[in-house]
Amino acid sequence: MTTPNADKAGFAADAQESNRLAKHSAKETVISIIIAFSLAFVFRGFVVEAYVIPTGSMAPTLMGQHVRFTGDTGYQWPMGPIDYANNNFQTPLATQGTRENPIVSRDPMTGPARESRFERTKGTTSLSNRGIFDKTIVNAPIRGGDRIFVMKYLYSIYDPTRFDVVVFKNPRQPTENYIKRLVGLPGEQICIVDGDLFTRPAPAGSEVGPQTPADQPSPWTQEGWTIARKQGREAESMWQVVHDSAYIPVDPVRDGRRWAAPWLPNGIRTVAKDWTLLGVGSQRGLYTYTGANATSLVWDAANWPITDSYPYNDQSRGRLARPRPNGEYPVSDLSIRFAINPSKIGSRVSAVITSCGHEFKGMIAKPAPGSLGNIGFATSGAAVNGSAMILMRALPAGADSATDPESGWKVLEEKPLPKGALASGAYTRFEFRHLDQSLEVRIDDVPIATASYDWSPAERLRYATNMTVEQVIESGDLGILSDSSRYTNVGVRIELDAGAATLANVAILRDVFYRPDLHPSGSRIGLPGAGTHPRYTLTLRDDQFFVCGDNSPDSLDGRLWGDPDEWTKSIDPYPSVVNRRLLIGKAFFVYFPAVHRWQGIPVPDFGRMRWIF
Repeated sequence: MTTPNADKAGFAADAQESNRLAKHSAKETVISIIIAFSLAFVFRGFVVEAYVIPTGSMAPTLMGQHVRFTGDTGYQWPMGPIDYANNNFQTPLATQGTRENPIVSRDPMTGPARESRFERTKGTTSLSNRGIFDKTIVNAPIRGGDRIFVMKYLYSIYDPTRFDVVVFKNPRQPTENYIKRLVGLPGEQICIVDGDLFTRPAPAGSEVGPQTPADQPSPWTQEGWTIARKQGREAESMWQVVHDSAYIPVDPVRDGRRWAAPWLPNGIRTVAKDWTLLGVGSQRGLYTYTGANATSLVWDAANWPITDSYPYNDQSRGRLARPRPNGEYPVSDLSIRFAINPSKIGSRVSAVITSCGHEFKGMIAKPAPGSLGNIGFATSGAAVNGSAMILMRALPAGADSATDPESGWKVLEEKPLPKGALASGAYTRFEFRHLDQSLEVRIDDVPIATASYDWSPAERLRYATNMTVEQVIESGDLGILSDSSRYTNVGVRIELDAGAATLANVAILRDVFYRPDLHPSGSRIGLPGAGTHPRYTLTLRDDQFFVCGDNSPDSLDGRLWGDPDEWTKSIDPYPSVVNRRLLIGKAFFVYFPAVHRWQGIPVPDFGRMRWIF
């Protein structure tokens, strides 16, 4: 039996214990919060940190602030800002386009951007029927830039690899963080020819920096160069759509004019009775051929040149438009993709790219039943299921095409076709890639045949511009290679010897083209960009890297940097490079894609969350 005094003592003890536990719990909570914040700050400072992409220098891989449009074709695309506050390119207005100065946007699937070389040369933007779907837009809401995660100090453990997307301190303004693609590694010499990157180990005694002494021969004429080839996910991430037949206007007729597909049947600018290219009488997006003879589709390069123009940069109507005095450069690193359903078993299908005085062909061929397997070009006889071949030939000097379609070809690779490929009544997905002087035929997304050719920088320059290194130097014109009109045009065609056939999702994609622009300002104004001229080969020492933006026409990157900031000079005094000590880390994930506002409420575009390659 307890006494009242005992009960009071028990209650007092319980109260003391409760107070002690409460204080202990509060103390543990505070300690836990402090530890959590400490770990968060340590994690943010030394492991992973979030960044916002401010500009479009890496578009379309990574988006800065932009507006997004949807065209009559159903295709959706981004475009960078046009209207800015107080003429400050860092501060775009919240809405783009006014009633007095609206945005005029062109769906990339209906024609080239307004800055296309063809239309500007003609002095008008209304000559082509591909402009009839241009839209006038007022008060388009701007979206925020992509928010990304960056793995910090990764490069303290692992060396960077070529084509990493990296964040670093801007050598010219070290208080700013930049994001670019790493293309040049320590101890290399770099040159950029016809949009592609060539490297070689820097010879002993080479002078560091973006210039070759006048009393020395240009490194471009020397041995040891190899082209830097993009592979795997990096290559996939850098392809950009030029056109896809899956996106055509719902109604191809507007204001009494008919939109024209960018392919010419048999290269003729008249309607071919055997070809249907606009889905009339058939499913939209399908190209149908009902004839029995061999035929072809030729890309309409005169009206729609395949260049390094970006829809993201379609700012030629902007009040503050940044001029591109050099025009657009022809791009020959292309992928031609389509699915084909042939009407007969024995057939031959090819994709051909014409560039640099050569033709490059990817072909798949299946022998007819009972034939001896003669499908043309085969070096070892056709396989039972047919062959996939890669061929190449030089064109006659000064010619855009060969007189004999079958002669002069060199077979670089031949492989057997997979079982079931080119079967009648079923679609076979065919792709031919020409990328960084390598060639590949794919069937149903699987590489079947691969080959490459190894031109040196001097050879690539001669084939692309019809000028030798010596002629470029002797001309004395430092901007001679910045003139896009000096580069050979690019042609594409699809050849069919399959009788009646249906093609679906006929698409052309292009690779990034690193432009040979001149320095626009600063101490190096008017000089060629680093690595873009035989006298301006870039040499990197052991702790230097070279970076470029994926949006090459609108990226102030290592090609065009002048002298570094005074503070940066204490680390590295050379222009055009990023010192290892300025690297922050590798970008690896877009966790919060460009935000748009719906009735004033910010809405993240989670459908565009993606890994960065």
